[in-house]
Amino acid sequence: MKKNTFCVAVLSTLLIGLTSCGGGSSSTISSMSSQGTLTSKELTLTYVDGNPVKNATIAVKDGTNIISTGKTNESGKYTFEGENKAYTLDVSGMKAGYFVEGDTTFPADKNEYSLGISSFVIYENMPRTKRYSNGDIMYDFEFETTKDEKLFLSDILQEKDVAVINFWATWCNPCMSEFQAFNDAYHGKGGDTSYLDAIEVITVNTDISLSQLKTYETTKPFFKDFTMTVDKGLASAFSVYSIPTTVFINKYGRVARISVGAETDYYAWRKYFDLFVEEQYAGLVTPYTGKALVETPDSGDLSAAACAEDFNCTFSAPSETFCKNVFNDSKYGQFIWPFVVSDDGDSIQASNTGFGSTFAMTIITCQLEVEKTLKVDAKISCEDYFDALEFYTVVNDGLGKYLGSTSGIQDEYQTIDLITPSKSGTYQIAILYSKDDFRSEGEDTAFIKNIRVEQKKGPAM
Repeated sequence: MKKNTFCVAVLSTLLIGLTSCGGGSSSTISSMSSQGTLTSKELTLTYVDGNPVKNATIAVKDGTNIISTGKTNESGKYTFEGENKAYTLDVSGMKAGYFVEGDTTFPADKNEYSLGISSFVIYENMPRTKRYSNGDIMYDFEFETTKDEKLFLSDILQEKDVAVINFWATWCNPCMSEFQAFNDAYHGKGGDTSYLDAIEVITVNTDISLSQLKTYETTKPFFKDFTMTVDKGLASAFSVYSIPTTVFINKYGRVARISVGAETDYYAWRKYFDLFVEEQYAGLVTPYTGKALVETPDSGDLSAAACAEDFNCTFSAPSETFCKNVFNDSKYGQFIWPFVVSDDGDSIQASNTGFGSTFAMTIITCQLEVEKTLKVDAKISCEDYFDALEFYTVVNDGLGKYLGSTSGIQDEYQTIDLITPSKSGTYQIAILYSKDDFRSEGEDTAFIKNIRVEQKKGPAM
């Protein structure tokens, strides 16, 4: 009997292997002899922003009987063999905060079916060691306001499209500069729409007590309609090392943006707000955090494409010393995308098209003479304001003087005067194309050509 049992077990294993499918790791559990005509059926799991849900565990049930189980593949797909009947789908193995949105019954009359995966704040205490980054699901937290209210993040996000958390201090002048534009954009001016009903602004003070804040807020009119509280550990969770720091939490409980530094432009705030209250906004931002996927081209190829015939310069990637000085990480260069020769061969362009939260950089080294202006022709096609092409001097293996920038969608090249040195010598210029994590517009890149010098006065170094 033991031998026969072993043979049956082996045969069952072989049958399982024969009925496994390639659209995700799967196993057929029930006996094939008890089934009718089988057809291939495909389940697709996607987040609400359309990105695939990878490595989720799927169990396909016929009543209480599991007929197939396995994981979704890199495309979020899971394929199994089944009859033309309805099946119940169990989805598990996802991170905390995520849940299935929609009917978990695979229809009898379909061979393809999609399920959406949504998210919300996690109803658990945040681990003390938790450090948030873009894309993380927030743990719910309670805080007390200057109006003696005790609020939960989860309650706010059930009523509003987004919670904006701003970390600040009373001694921080940039914070004060930012608050005025922030508040104006929040309320709207000159007939612009107010966002009071759609957005909750939570200001988190980092240097005084709640009782002191109650008095302090009455001295600043730009705090009107902000929800005000003091830090009880949230700044550490967001690794706030500089203020102001602003965090956007979308309606799905996800950290959608972390912005460091003061934003004093009224229209920039309006654009942030507009994005989050758009009806079609899915809110699941997935910035690219991996290494650059493009190799740095040869300097000679870049020079041939970008420099005027009578001008010589070399191109290089940021050095380890530069990365250490600017990014505090000597190995950060692996995350910096290069500029490459464009398809027409007459210009160079940023290579990070389509990859949010990235930037491309190249450094040119050239000889400049007194009263001769270094110029470039630039064309950019990207999201206005939030993506930008910028120019800086490089001094002592670090970023020096800001030389200018451009943004938006441009049909034609424009000439940009960079520097007119006060003395002749060797100069280095960093060309930087930065992308945020919101959206791509236009060609989503920047082009540079005709780097040259002309006898024209400009700002001295």
